[in-house]
Amino acid sequence: MEDAAAKIHSQTHLLQMAQEKKQMELSHKRARIELEKAAHSSARDFEREVDRNQDLLTRIKKLEEREAETAQVLNEQTEMNKALRKTMEGQNKKLEEKDSKISNTNEAICTLRDEIRELNHKIKNQEIQLATQATENESLQEQVEYQRRETKENSSLLKEESEGLRRKLERLEKIKEDMVNLELEKEPALEGLSSCPRLPSQPLPGNAGF
Repeated sequence: MEDAAAKIHSQTHLLQMAQEKKQMELSHKRARIELEKAAHSSARDFEREVDRNQDLLTRIKKLEEREAETAQVLNEQTEMNKALRKTMEGQNKKLEEKDSKISNTNEAICTLRDEIRELNHKIKNQEIQLATQATENESLQEQVEYQRRETKENSSLLKEESEGLRRKLERLEKIKEDMVNLELEKEPALEGLSSCPRLPSQPLPGNAGF
């Protein structure tokens, strides 16, 4: 009875361990999937920010080119105005109009420079955000790796404990089988002894002198 109870207890423990192992694996799997989803979403956001940053850099480059072209035009117009003042003093009105255009061009340059400063500020902010996202991505990757290692270690421990319980159960089964075989071997001997007539007791040889 004790062997049967031990066997039932071992089987129950094995079933509980198997259920706990399955629940733990499902829990780790769900956690790993959620972490991988979060890491994938952060990676997509990171790529979008990189593309946006590249677009801003392209716009800045174009604005800088426009600034250089405008500055060149401004220099050319200034030189032309100087030559015109020396050779065409009668065209003061036209020169004033050109001066007005130069003033407008200067204002345009100032506006472009303000836009460039604002875009540079935006780029710096985005670079900070990208660095933060990169750190978050690295942290998520570390968490995913930690979950994988923990799942692997827990699975190994559960396998070892299950294997130990299995071997213990096999030993109990072997002991029970040996005990049953021993009982079966004793039964014919006991039946033979009960069927034989009892012989009168005789002194053993060598004990007569005592």
